[in-house]
Parts: sequence; C-alpha cells; structure tokens
Amino acid sequence: MSSSAHVKSFAQLADLVAGLRGFGEALAQIMQAVLHEMAHLAEELWERERHCQRESELAQEELRRGQREFELHSRSEPRLRPEGEAAAAVWQAKMHWHAAQAELAKVQRLRVKIVPVIAAFKQHARQLSGGSLPAAVAFLNQTLAKLQLYLGEALPEQNGVEQAEEKYSGNFWYQLDFDFQVYKAAEFLSHFEEIKPQVWLTLSLEQRVHVLQRLEYQMSIIQNRPTVPVELREMPSPNFKGYTYGQTIYLNLANVRDSAGEEAILNLVLRTLLHEGRHVYQIHAILHLGFSPDAKMVAIWEHNFKNYHTAVDDFEDYWRQPVEVDARTYAGKIIDYMFEKAQEY
Repeated sequence: MSSSAHVKSFAQLADLVAGLRGFGEALAQIMQAVLHEMAHLAEELWERERHCQRESELAQEELRRGQREFELHSRSEPRLRPEGEAAAAVWQAKMHWHAAQAELAKVQRLRVKIVPVIAAFKQHARQLSGGSLPAAVAFLNQTLAKLQLYLGEALPEQNGVEQAEEKYSGNFWYQLDFDFQVYKAAEFLSHFEEIKPQVWLTLSLEQRVHVLQRLEYQMSIIQNRPTVPVELREMPSPNFKGYTYGQTIYLNLANVRDSAGEEAILNLVLRTLLHEGRHVYQIHAILHLGFSPDAKMVAIWEHNFKNYHTAVDDFEDYWRQPVEVDARTYAGKIIDYMFEKAQEY
C-alpha cells in the first residue's frame, strides 16, 4: 500500500471518529481499525527501508564497478573526450546511488516520526476506551492528524531514480562533461610532483611560472579549449588572488612567490589557476556556440559577463553571480577530489 493509500484510510477513519456519539462497539471497531492500519503501515515502513538499503548497496557497488572501468579506459586513452560509454556509465551509476540514498533517508525520516505515534496509540488506546468520550475523540483525532501529516509530507511517491533523471534532464551531458573534467584534472594533479611542497620550495619564481603554464596547458587539453598565457602581476593584497583578462590568466605575484606550505600552494595558487582557467572555458563556450553541451547555461554566463559585478562594487553580488559560482565549484571539486585520491595511496 502506498503512502497516499494510507492517508486516505486514516482520513476515512477520522470521518468515522467525527460521527461518534457514544461508546460501545463503534468506538471499539474504530480503535481496532486504527490499530490494524498502523500495523500494516509499520510493517511496510520496515520492509521499504530494507528494500531501500539493498538498492543503495547495489547502486554503490555499480558505481564502484563503473569507476574502475572508467579509470582503466582513461589510462588507456587519456586524451579522449567524455562521450565514451565508460564516462556515461559512471555518471548514470552516480545518479542511481544518490537517488537510492535520498530515498533511504526519506523512509528513515518517516519511520522515525511514525513509530512513536503508533507506540503512544497502543499504550493509551485501552485506557481511553474506559474514559470520557471527548478525551477519546480528541486523542483519536490528534493521532490520525499526525499520521496524515507525516504521510502527506512523504508525497508525492515518485521513484528516486525518476526524480534524479528529471532533475538532470536537459543537463545530463553538461554535468557529465563537468564531472569528467574534474576527475581528469584531479587525477593528473594528484601525481604532479612540482606542486608538492617539498618540490615547490626548491623552484625559483621563473620555474614556478613555468610549472603553472604547464598546468594551464594540461587543463586546456582536459577542457578541450585553447591554452592561454599565465602571467604574474603585483596586486594590492593576498586576497586579490588573480583574474582573467582577454586571453590571459593573471596571478598574484606575491602569492606565487611566497607560497610555501601545502595549504598556501593549493588555495592561493592552484585553486586560483583552476578557477581562472574555468573562466577561460566559460568565455570560449560563449564565443563558440555548440562547444558546451548546455546552451542555456552558456546564455546565463554570457548575460552575467555583460553585467558583471566586481568584488569591489559589491562582494555579495560578486560571490553569488553564476560565472563565479561555477568557477568556484569547479576548482573546489578538483581540490577536494585530489585529497580523496591522496588518501587512496
């Protein structure tokens, strides 16, 4: 029985309670009917949670298997774009796993709310049968109202995978391309020795610029766009980390020169390079229609660049605008995934 069917049953029982005029068989029958419906509901919730748990485990295994196959595919043909079946399989598996996790969490939240209501009703039902009619009616109404409310919050009952597919419809290839770029970038960077503190510290400023240019070249290959120059500029403070102007990425000279520890290298230098490289990708997508899989997103970027807010004008507007959110998310995911890869070794 679905949540909507249980809601209907409890609503019908509430109508019967409203028609009570005294005790006797009518009240006893309603009490028994409520207990019967509750027993079915509790059993179904447990079964549904076990089913969702199994689905989540299967989806997770599917994702792990897809990732292993994708890694083998990527190592054998590292320069391929993400249209391959292995990349699509990984994203599909990821979507199924997130949907299964979401469905499991929803069922668990519902059960945590419903079980105490059922327990309280079982505990007080017999006592109320011998008490006053108003007290019994009030308790029944309160119990049935809670059950209808909690079950109603769980509607509409749509399969989790269908919800995920609907969420990403029209945006599937864009998200796949985004995830592919993040994966390939993190995979490359996690093995790039020159950005590790013990090596970075030994490099001169000129050598560091050369390393950053090599990184930009590799990112441009992954993003399938032209490589742009990376240059250093004096900036007012470390908080001014960098910017993209024309076809050039400018980084804060002091941050590149003075960065020493892992945190400074990753956050002041590498994250900024990745962030600004994503802006280059956005601009390339605007200038070459059809390059990005998502025309709507490109239109949003174009409108944003034409109405761009600098951090000096209004920091909150700057922080929230689409091109900055996208670039910030992109760079952040690569850094996060690098840490995940590092923990595997």
